Amino acid sequence: QVMLTFVDMTDSFNVERALKDKNEALQRADQLKNDFVQHVSYELRAPLTSISGFSEMLGMDGIGRLNAKQSEYVGHISSAAGSLKSIIDDILDLATIDAGAMQLEVEPVALPARLHRQLRQPVRARSPSGHSACRESAHPPGDGRRCRP
Repeated sequence: QVMLTFVDMTDSFNVERALKDKNEALQRADQLKNDFVQHVSYELRAPLTSISGFSEMLGMDGIGRLNAKQSEYVGHISSAAGSLKSIIDDILDLATIDAGAMQLEVEPVALPARLHRQLRQPVRARSPSGHSACRESAHPPGDGRRCRP
């Protein structure tokens, strides 16, 4: 007398194949994201460097004196270029951290001094939403090297 048992592995095989396919798709998407961030940041940084350099040159007296309005415009260009550079640097930092090539050094951050500096800035330099969030802790954890006013 022989007893045979059959187990249908079709469902297990299909689930395993679906998981492998999803994993491959996620890996491709991650690589595409990394390539995109690197490409876009380079494509933005190159012209931004030119804009910053030319606005700095325009602000020098060697090229010729600017009237008050022109000086104001050059100041706005320089300020906007600096803000864009900061955003690009943040995106690159996030991509580098995400890729595992950089580690955050989490430690208590002296928030009161940073808040005091920020509150002295003109309102237009604050966040676009105009909102701010404060924790009860005066020294929340963070990477002080990456915190900017």
